[in-house]
Amino acid sequence: MRTPSVPVATTARRVLSIVALLPLVLTTTVELRSAAPCAADPADRAAWAEFDPPYRTDVGTPQHEDCAVYAGTPLDFGELTEPPTVEHAAGSGPDDIDVIAHWYNDFGLVGGSGWKGWYDWRWNFPTNRDGGGTDPQLGYDPARHPTLGFYEGDDPRVLGWIAYWLRSAGVRAVSFPQSRGFTTDGWSGNGRDWLEAYFEQTPNSRALDYVLPIGSVGSAAEIQRRAEQLVTTVRDHPNVYVFADDGKRYATVNAWDLESLRGAFDGYANLNMPKTLAFLRSLASSFRDLGYDGVAVLGRHPGVLGARWERYVGDGIRIVNASYDGNYDDGTDHDTYADYTEHVEYDAVPDLQENAAIGTFTALDTAHPHPSGYHYTGSTPQLFRKQLDRARAYVDEHDLPRVMTVYNVSEWAEGGPGLIPNVRDGFGYLEALRRTIEGEPATVETDPHGVAIAGTSGNRDPERRSRRRGTGPARPPGRRWAALR
Repeated sequence: MRTPSVPVATTARRVLSIVALLPLVLTTTVELRSAAPCAADPADRAAWAEFDPPYRTDVGTPQHEDCAVYAGTPLDFGELTEPPTVEHAAGSGPDDIDVIAHWYNDFGLVGGSGWKGWYDWRWNFPTNRDGGGTDPQLGYDPARHPTLGFYEGDDPRVLGWIAYWLRSAGVRAVSFPQSRGFTTDGWSGNGRDWLEAYFEQTPNSRALDYVLPIGSVGSAAEIQRRAEQLVTTVRDHPNVYVFADDGKRYATVNAWDLESLRGAFDGYANLNMPKTLAFLRSLASSFRDLGYDGVAVLGRHPGVLGARWERYVGDGIRIVNASYDGNYDDGTDHDTYADYTEHVEYDAVPDLQENAAIGTFTALDTAHPHPSGYHYTGSTPQLFRKQLDRARAYVDEHDLPRVMTVYNVSEWAEGGPGLIPNVRDGFGYLEALRRTIEGEPATVETDPHGVAIAGTSGNRDPERRSRRRGTGPARPPGRRWAALR
């Protein structure tokens, strides 16, 4: 196994850093193998990683901390402890907001024939500090070094810890965006799909609701075939996320690109889209057979279907405009996360009409050498909290559905820090989310440069927040939206 060499002086410096920072490092009880050649430097831990998380952190030995690339050689993974069991969320109150976290698994298709390419990407390693160029922002970021290590993402213990932390922070559901849609092809075979490990081998998966994707690219026949597998999975795993509106309960799916779905079935020129509507009506019918009132589609790029959504409610089709990364740009060229958070104008975004699930993001900062193009540098948990509060206030003020999506759980290469604890920020992003969900007033804090970051607690008018869950008392007359379960 090939491992990078580290000078003795460097190792000694890191050991001294650990001793000096021990009180701060011990805010989490996770053991970081500091002497490993490629382990993240605890000195990179940020001052704001001081949250006292209300959940356990005794995960055991972080995984794959030797940072060896795969290159066909078996990888060395540490042993994690069994995660604590977490219960499914109870019913929500009228002032609550449901959070759906988008979960694309950057790490870890290691079992069987899984793809191991993430373990060969330079952005993973602390040696990538200069990003191969002159901009240090493109290099290694300690916020991308998970507390779990470079983890094995199809390990049920890994998935169990992640689900436990998400639920403990108040996340109600996770979605699994894929442009080709959900499939169970290969399950119970020689390989191990990470979603199979999640649904079939991870008890904590039942603590979170879920949103599976319908396909939006490929042939119409393949999209239909995968949709049938999705319905079967919902039958076998009843904790699907439910959208409740006007006394109806819809099993929820997401579509990576709703306009592409229309193109796949009818071609973009056909605005009547008879085959697309036939597919969605069939999907709604399948869910009615399972006891729901139809299907709710969280649609990215909603297009024609999103513009005409009210026409299809009678068919059991409830379309909701929904972003993936939550990037509601106001037309200004924002170069930093702080600038975006301060200046984005939700009112300038046409998709944020009354029929929208507003989106937020922990970070949008691509790491070299990943080829995507996100460039909002400088994300912090405090700025994330500010964005969450602004988004929640907008939901309150504009009577939007009581739902918010968050990008991302673990899309480290493209998105940057996610909702998994990391070396620099600890549980900061999870805690920012939990405090917003629980309605704690935001306090004035400072960013790493000492600049004041003022949050807002949003609208807490009890009369305005008179909505009810679909499973609870009937909503007051005149309100369109029931909240989501």
